[in-house]
Amino acid sequence: MTGSRLILIAVLLQQGLFALGWYVLARIGVERRASVHWMVSTLVISLALALVALRGEVPAALGYGLGPWLVATGFALLHRGVRVLSERPTGDAEHAVVLALMGLTLGWVLHRQAGPAAVVAVASWAFSWQLLRIAREVRSMPLSTARVSVAGICALPFLLIGLLMVLRGVVATVSPSTVGGGVQTDTGTNHITVIGFLVTGILMNLGLMALVMARLVLRLRHLSEHDALTGLLNRGAIEALVVEEHARMRRYGQAFSVLSLDVDHFKHINDRHGHPAGDAVLRSLGQVLMATGRTIDRCGRAGGEEFWMLLPGTGLDGARQVADRLLQDVRALRLPEPLQDLRLSISIGMAVCDQAGESIEQVLRRLDAAVYRAKHEGRDRVVVADLTPPSAPCVPTMSPTSAPATPVS
Repeated sequence: MTGSRLILIAVLLQQGLFALGWYVLARIGVERRASVHWMVSTLVISLALALVALRGEVPAALGYGLGPWLVATGFALLHRGVRVLSERPTGDAEHAVVLALMGLTLGWVLHRQAGPAAVVAVASWAFSWQLLRIAREVRSMPLSTARVSVAGICALPFLLIGLLMVLRGVVATVSPSTVGGGVQTDTGTNHITVIGFLVTGILMNLGLMALVMARLVLRLRHLSEHDALTGLLNRGAIEALVVEEHARMRRYGQAFSVLSLDVDHFKHINDRHGHPAGDAVLRSLGQVLMATGRTIDRCGRAGGEEFWMLLPGTGLDGARQVADRLLQDVRALRLPEPLQDLRLSISIGMAVCDQAGESIEQVLRRLDAAVYRAKHEGRDRVVVADLTPPSAPCVPTMSPTSAPATPVS
């Protein structure tokens, strides 16, 4: 048995182990659809490599025709799985065209008895196209940290083996005698190629697993920073951004503003219509905030019916315009049935931060005091925080002769 054939058998066993790994991930629900695609892909490639390893012992149509075509089918399934993972169109028409052209070309080569080098050339060019397309698809996925493009690292194995296939296609086309009878024969070029299959087979599957793990990590990070009900940032995340903006203001002198919004009579809404209705109100308000803010603005749910909006680089006039627009948008908000007759309003406290000597605690105390004032002065309004905050926010009390606020109906 030749050395190249032994390495091909090792690659076949390797693919079987990775197929088992993808099966386990699919069973436990980790990116199930993509994992199933990649499991089937590795099984198909294993079958193809078995046919390639048996060249000379099976009919030429199987070893030189069906074998390479099945490898291309495995790569098509792999590409399709990447597209499923990234929630993009699966590109079935492209895969069908590539496989059809490859099948017809291999059939013509075998019919003309053009020799193994011609089969190698056809297969290499088809594989290179597929692998470079996969590399591009993986590279375009939005998986990055502050310093590293995770998607770029995961795409690297596909890029390398794709370029290897380009090189092999060029060699098989320009110098057919160099590749001899195909990858199962003992030549220097074929030894390099099958060892490349072994190494890059490992790297490709590890790259895909890294892709899945990166998505899981980013998803967990998103869940840890976002409110499950509204999809906005949670209190910890929005408060951290306010602290960062405050540090930036103290260093560069660029003012920013924070709005704190509170839904008027929210307890009455929950008591009268039920907590599902209250959740619907909060979700709708979250959508209004996202639609009103700029790209650089950040919105978060600070807790209960309280929301924050961070406005970087925004002074008093700009923040007041945003706050007034929010009041109008919430007044005009129409909720779905059975809440279509419910009219919402919000109370907004606004704090402008442009004093380097003011601590973040003082800013947040001013913000809280402004919200309390907006509530006490009649709700459905904007109150700008005083420059000198009280030592601690307090809830104003109403005199016995004061008329209570009219509940939302």
